[in-house]
Amino acid sequence: MVYRFFLLIILSLAFVGCGSKGKTYTVGVDPTWFPLNLMGKELNVFAFSNELLLEISRHEGINFQRLNLSWDNLTMGLEEGKCDAILSSVYPYVFELKKYDFSDLYLNTGPVLLVKGDSMLNVSSPMEGKEIAVGSQEQEALFIRLYPQAIVRYYNQIPTALNALVNGYVDGVVVGYIPATAFVEDLYEGKLKIATPPLNEAGLRLLTVHDEHSELIEAFNRGLEKTRDSGKYEKLLKKWNLD
Repeated sequence: MVYRFFLLIILSLAFVGCGSKGKTYTVGVDPTWFPLNLMGKELNVFAFSNELLLEISRHEGINFQRLNLSWDNLTMGLEEGKCDAILSSVYPYVFELKKYDFSDLYLNTGPVLLVKGDSMLNVSSPMEGKEIAVGSQEQEALFIRLYPQAIVRYYNQIPTALNALVNGYVDGVVVGYIPATAFVEDLYEGKLKIATPPLNEAGLRLLTVHDEHSELIEAFNRGLEKTRDSGKYEKLLKKWNLD
């Protein structure tokens, strides 16, 4: 724990790169990752992202200089040229593709289904007649589209929904992946489990202004694939408690 604390301090100050020969790109980052709800794992995601950039830098021979920006200045900073790219949870909807170019997904934060520890429900279950708690209209629409036979219940607060699950009033709760990992590792350890992979492609990507720095998007995607293929990606997820 102490090692990771000091490593995080180093990462927060350091220039992220592999050497002076490669081109340097400035990458804007909001360390709070707003509007994502990460349940106290903001620093974990921050450190994971930094180390992933280091790996991509090493594979592709490019350098990254991080620029911390507040959430409300992140896309503005990109559009005004303060940085070449940003790490962002903006989803690649069609209208966003007209403004930005998106890398491949590097950290999935999409919703998963939490169930009781002894439940047999999984991603392949038909969910017929199962009562599933959701916390937003977006989650409701997504789950009904994937599992039209399920009965969806709306809850204003996640803790209320989780208590309903533990007490058997609902069969599952839809929660973002990273908060779900926090719940099953802490308050509900041994009581709840994650039954599905993320149900959509929401998460963090590298963004650039549309038709600018396409070479950076390509290099990032290549480096990300190499990091996955080498096994380092999974090790980083585990190291920063994001698996």
